[in-house]
Amino acid sequence: KGEPSATTMVAWRATAIVAAAAAVLAAVTDAGSAPSGLTSHANWVKGGSTVSAATARRRRRRRELKKKADALKNEDVALTIMREKVTPNMVLVDDALTDEDPSAVYLSAGKMEELDIFHGDTVILRGKKRKETICVAYRDNSVSDDQIRLHRVARGDIRVRLGDVVQVRPEPNAKYASSVKILPFEDTLDDFKGDLKEKFILPYFDGKYRPLHKGGVFVAKHGGRSVEFKVVDIITDSEEATDSFCLVDESTQFYCDGEPLSRDDDERLNEVGYDDIGGCKKQIAQIRELVELPLRHPSIFHAVGIPPPRGVLMYGPPGSGKPLIARALA
Repeated sequence: KGEPSATTMVAWRATAIVAAAAAVLAAVTDAGSAPSGLTSHANWVKGGSTVSAATARRRRRRRELKKKADALKNEDVALTIMREKVTPNMVLVDDALTDEDPSAVYLSAGKMEELDIFHGDTVILRGKKRKETICVAYRDNSVSDDQIRLHRVARGDIRVRLGDVVQVRPEPNAKYASSVKILPFEDTLDDFKGDLKEKFILPYFDGKYRPLHKGGVFVAKHGGRSVEFKVVDIITDSEEATDSFCLVDESTQFYCDGEPLSRDDDERLNEVGYDDIGGCKKQIAQIRELVELPLRHPSIFHAVGIPPPRGVLMYGPPGSGKPLIARALA
């Protein structure tokens, strides 16, 4: 009945705009990633959904971060050996600076405080094949927080080499031994005919509260001669039927009655290790990566999707240490 007035047209347009805005707000869902060319004030319509470009980019960023987090979880399983340790009582083995006391180990002040160990406390070390030994911990500021200095004899007791990982825990309940039976190894006597107890054992323990454990090995010296002994039995005043660890004081009695021991293959301390090789650090690191990683952590190669090496070829002039490296690796 004639054209509407200007006021009516404005009212119709306002109603249409409000209805369209309500419909858009009701239909907004996750529309995926916005094209990179849009500005943060632009709107992106896809599949009936409308979101701002800034919102779409934030959602895309969250999805990328989630994918990276999932990939990192899978990588941590495969590359455990390449990650730093998070267990505080696990430290790397380093060589002792002195050869005086094989039962002494050295830790940093920070590590001792973290493990609640005081200077001179007894500690239990656990290495490979569930081998354990007891030692006395001392503070050494030259040692880093992730290392422990171990004597060669202590390393042999728990079957570890330089660079291996050992577990350290305090042992405040070590008992004093009333009697200890000790026997020498036959291959270290070299036709010695004297009194082993008077010449080697008593001077070794005189005035020193040394720790011992059943089955442990120590080396005593006298007159330029070294004899290796093994702790066969330990008796303490505790009510426990068996005591594996003890401390020695002035009242401890030592017994050396019995035939010398023959050395088994598992008890050899003179076997060759990486710490017996001088130099060749770069070559040893490459060989350990090629040989030890596939044996200890085969999941790394399965995760990466490459076959492990099937052999190692060592070449060089005579006297460069090829057979020694092979023996240490074996």
